Amino acid sequence: MLFFTTAALPLKDGSSRVVCYGAWPDGDQGDSQSEYVHTVVLMVLTYILPLLCMGFTYARIGMTLWGSRSIGEQTPRQVESIRSKRK
Repeated sequence: MLFFTTAALPLKDGSSRVVCYGAWPDGDQGDSQSEYVHTVVLMVLTYILPLLCMGFTYARIGMTLWGSRSIGEQTPRQVESIRSKRK
């Protein structure tokens, strides 16, 4: 909201429409270095960071589930039950 402003844009029929556009301090929208940095930071914070957190969490869950061993002897029924739970 810091670098956005509104302006009246004239239409062909004589009326006008109010539009919102980015007015970055170091250039026009699309050519601004500040806009590029803002876009990259926003993508990292809202997409890449949560994706990495979910991947790490699911990897830890998978290692816990598939790497666990039971203590003591197991009957064939217990082995089958554990196998079906892991699926």
